[in-house]
Amino acid sequence: MAALRDRLGNARLARAIQRTVKVYHPADPIPNPGGKGVVATNAQTVEGYLQTLCSGGSVAVDGVSGNVTMAAGYCAHPKLWGWVPFTSTASSADKSKEPTGCNCLCDMVSAAATWWIEVNDSDWPHTSGHTVTTVSPNSDKIWGAATVSGKASPIDPWLVLGHELCGHAWLHQKGLPDENATRGEGGHQETVERENLIRAEHGLELRGNFKDPYCGESFWRDKAGPGPVEWSSFLAKCEAWRKKTYGGKYKISDKIP
Repeated sequence: MAALRDRLGNARLARAIQRTVKVYHPADPIPNPGGKGVVATNAQTVEGYLQTLCSGGSVAVDGVSGNVTMAAGYCAHPKLWGWVPFTSTASSADKSKEPTGCNCLCDMVSAAATWWIEVNDSDWPHTSGHTVTTVSPNSDKIWGAATVSGKASPIDPWLVLGHELCGHAWLHQKGLPDENATRGEGGHQETVERENLIRAEHGLELRGNFKDPYCGESFWRDKAGPGPVEWSSFLAKCEAWRKKTYGGKYKISDKIP
């Protein structure tokens, strides 16, 4: 009877997982201008991104439904009955190489709301409502952000998705602050902190905050050139805030102590 209950419970969990994170148009091919780029579907592309964010957990995207799934029991915390010394209640996600990325996916696939992932090379990556967008590997743009050292560092598409899904979307799902209204003046920092946890798990230099050089802002460059850095419009807002707050003491390339 207990085994039957476990199987029924796992079946209910699997159904819940299947409906809470989905990829738009999973069977459609990603943009491939000129036909010389990566040939893959939206489902295959996002699956690769998610497996980089969380290399454990058997993360998969169904090529027909677009449902994102993880291995049964991977996210669960073992229950202790009575006092059991030296026994950990950490989940497999907690003990993984990427606990931030894996626990993010665990939380999102078990969320009450349905979240959508869209591969979109036309718009600036963003989160709107319950949809997060990321770029394909065939984007004609190099996307990036300023690191703590002030370097305009490219960001791989999987981290673009990590910023949106495990930053903005995760914070929204958890009901935690994610203030964009004052971006350039101290806003957006919660999502940057989430991104930096992911960066640390992958040995990447941390992204800067609004007091670091170039305010840790995002940018794009023409991949064919590469052309000049095209900063987010929030860089100008941050520059104006610096001038208002500190006069001419700190340039946009300076770190504010």
